[in-house]
Amino acid sequence: MACSLTELPPPLSCISLVAIIIVYLIICYLVIDLTHPNDDRSGEKDCRGLSAEELQKAACFYYHKVGSESTCAICLDSIQNAQLCRAFPPCSHVFHVQCIDPWLTKNMTCPSCRSLYEVQQRFCS
Repeated sequence: MACSLTELPPPLSCISLVAIIIVYLIICYLVIDLTHPNDDRSGEKDCRGLSAEELQKAACFYYHKVGSESTCAICLDSIQNAQLCRAFPPCSHVFHVQCIDPWLTKNMTCPSCRSLYEVQQRFCS
C-alpha cells in the first residue's frame, strides 16, 4: 500500500509542505548569491581587476627572445618576436597585450600560476 501526501495526517502534511518551502528558499538564496557575488556592496571599492588608469601604467614591451619559444597561456598561441607583450610582475609570465589586458580588468591574478598582481597604493577592504 503506497502512502501519498493526501493520506498523511494533517500536521505531518503541513510540516512536509513547510520543509519543502524552506529547502526551496535556501536553494534560491544560494543561486542568487553565487550569480551576483558583490552587487550589494555599493560603498566598497571593486578589487577584482585593474582600472583603465592602472592598466595604462603597466609596462609593456616588444617580445624579443632568441631560441626557446614562449606561449601565451590565454590564447595558447606562440609569442613571436616583435609582438607587444606584458610580463606579469610577481612571476614574470609573458602574455600578449591583447590577451592579458581584458584578463587584468577582471582578475588580479596570473592566468598561469595565480600569483597576485600588486599595484602600488592600491588598498582594498
